[in-house]
Amino acid sequence: MREPPEERDAEPDVAPIYEQMTLFFPTEAEQIRAIDQEAESEKPSAFSVPQSDIDNVLRLGGSSDQSRMVVAAEYMKGKSVTELAGFLRMEYRGGMGIFTDSGRLSVWFGEEGIRLAAGDRAREKKAGMLLSWEDAAERIGELLDDGLFATNVEIEETPGYARTQIAEKLWYLRRDFSEITEGAGLLTSLQPYHGGGFPDETERLAKALADPEILAAVTRDMMIFSRVYEQRSDVLRFHYHRVSELHRSLRELGMTWKEYSSEMAEVPQPGCFITEDEIDETFAKGSYVSEGKGRIYSYFTDTHSTKELVGFLRSEYGQGGHSDALANKSYSFEDHDSKGITFKKMDCIPVTLSWSNVAKRISALIKDDRYLTEKEKQEFAAARSEEAKNSKKEQKAAAQETEIQRATPPLPLSVIPLSISCPLCWIRLPRTFHTRMPAKTLMRRKQEPKRMRLLKGRLPLLIILI
Repeated sequence: MREPPEERDAEPDVAPIYEQMTLFFPTEAEQIRAIDQEAESEKPSAFSVPQSDIDNVLRLGGSSDQSRMVVAAEYMKGKSVTELAGFLRMEYRGGMGIFTDSGRLSVWFGEEGIRLAAGDRAREKKAGMLLSWEDAAERIGELLDDGLFATNVEIEETPGYARTQIAEKLWYLRRDFSEITEGAGLLTSLQPYHGGGFPDETERLAKALADPEILAAVTRDMMIFSRVYEQRSDVLRFHYHRVSELHRSLRELGMTWKEYSSEMAEVPQPGCFITEDEIDETFAKGSYVSEGKGRIYSYFTDTHSTKELVGFLRSEYGQGGHSDALANKSYSFEDHDSKGITFKKMDCIPVTLSWSNVAKRISALIKDDRYLTEKEKQEFAAARSEEAKNSKKEQKAAAQETEIQRATPPLPLSVIPLSISCPLCWIRLPRTFHTRMPAKTLMRRKQEPKRMRLLKGRLPLLIILI
């Protein structure tokens, strides 16, 4: 049973963030505290999670669409526990929260395994339970053997879904052929299924890949293309395709797949909520504007008032949003406007935070050294160093320009009228033309007619001479 919606924005406004901050190196006290926390984490935890709740996490925690079928396909290929553990580490990302009989259970999928803890956070909680990826791989195998991981429809459709995914990747690859690739005889086995629009040709190719002979021909063509691509990367216009991985997937389709069965008509669906870890992870990615994360970090590590921080964030984020917002989870969204940020995830209660609360959370992430990655710290330090060098150069150039101006005597006030041929223009000298001339020149000019008549086809050009 789900809990009613709650406000997470009741915390007080942020105070000024920093008087002074060490950007990259922890103080002695912080180092001692980190050592104590590490030692504490090595102690056995009394916290435990019922197996039924762990099974729900394994069924619902995948990041991709149709994740249970994606996972089941890997098990059907007969891979080892070590291989499956590596796959699960990539498939399960970010975090999730579910309601259990004991209350809220937060989950975070990390490099070391799956961390589970009571409450709204799990990522940094050392008192929680850690399930290794190897243990997770073994448990999912047991659930598949017992018919308790996916529904009967999902198990039946898994092979076809795997072929469809490969067919889509093949067409995306084919569409990115460069001009030199056209007519080169690469991936010709796809030609009979080309045409009629992407959905139709994907469906035709996916069905064709069920034929062992056609699959063997496509796999052979993909092997040839993979070798060509290693030598000539310019055969593709874009290089986001995982060519070797696609070739391996085709070879795996030709293996004998293990068969599973299931009597489940539906997968258990406990109520879910958005965890604090997921929100923090989203904030740690910045404003999703070019170089926005660096600007936020730079501004927050300087001394500013609460009002200034809030105004900066409101301006930096602007108004908008994006999908796949919460740790790259499908069906999750983030929207922001002048009032704050709202996070949404399918079947979860939305969470809205004001800009003052956002500022408080970002400052806490920076203070706890969880905002920038190690690579980003190095890049930021290099950018700061380059900015300092450029600033010194600009200051030096400005000082030199000032000295030059001080050392240069003022120009004499002598203006001489000249004329050049121009068949297009008539120009008269202004009345103020003589007002700043030397006295001797003025006396001579006064003897001339008051109005200077110019011949048609001649243009006077005024040049200031030293």
